Amino acid sequence: MFFVLCGFIYTDVVVIRELIRVKALKWNATAYSLFFLLWAALGMCCVTLIYGLNIMGADRYDYWYNSRTPLFTYCLIPFSVIIDFEIGVTWIDLYDRTNKMSKSSSRALKVLKWFLRTAAFIMSFGFLIWVSTGNLLSILYSALMPSVLGFVMIIIAGNLIIKTLCGDKKDVANPNWKVAESIRRAVKHGAGAKVMEVIGLLGMGSTARHPQLGYVYPWFNCLFYFAYTFR
Repeated sequence: MFFVLCGFIYTDVVVIRELIRVKALKWNATAYSLFFLLWAALGMCCVTLIYGLNIMGADRYDYWYNSRTPLFTYCLIPFSVIIDFEIGVTWIDLYDRTNKMSKSSSRALKVLKWFLRTAAFIMSFGFLIWVSTGNLLSILYSALMPSVLGFVMIIIAGNLIIKTLCGDKKDVANPNWKVAESIRRAVKHGAGAKVMEVIGLLGMGSTARHPQLGYVYPWFNCLFYFAYTFR
């Protein structure tokens, strides 16, 4: 998983550099997602490295292992919901470009776009404030809200994008068919990964609360991080 994350970070940086080189980097949903994904992947990379060091016995006093919570709190979960909601912003931009809109309708879409972004930031920083007053269990259960809402946004906004580009799955003559099929596959895999994230969080929360089930905790932990990386 560590090497997969390193490969993703490299790819993300290359894409950003290429966009800058050709002067095509604009501060839109794509750019925001690229930078937020980079931040989340760096945090995830550090978490997996800490787990690796702990397993190999290099973290003798568990200092880094016990310090991993801030990475989970400040890098992974908060920016996850922001990235998921940017999918909704992408659909709004796409719909605005592909349809003739009146000034009032276009203005309404802009309001909706900023509403989604504001809601994502409120949930993101609300999560930070909430978990800063709690313990491990509150972090795990609080993280369910961004994951569940992200799942809903992926399903709704992803399918709206597909419908806007090419609503008929069998319409292979449509010039947007290949793009729509790629997005359809990404939505399916992304939603499936979100479900695994939720199961992982629920499992970690439940087994952490019951010591007799503590031996199962690592399995749910691996499931969550695998799903996050896969998505």
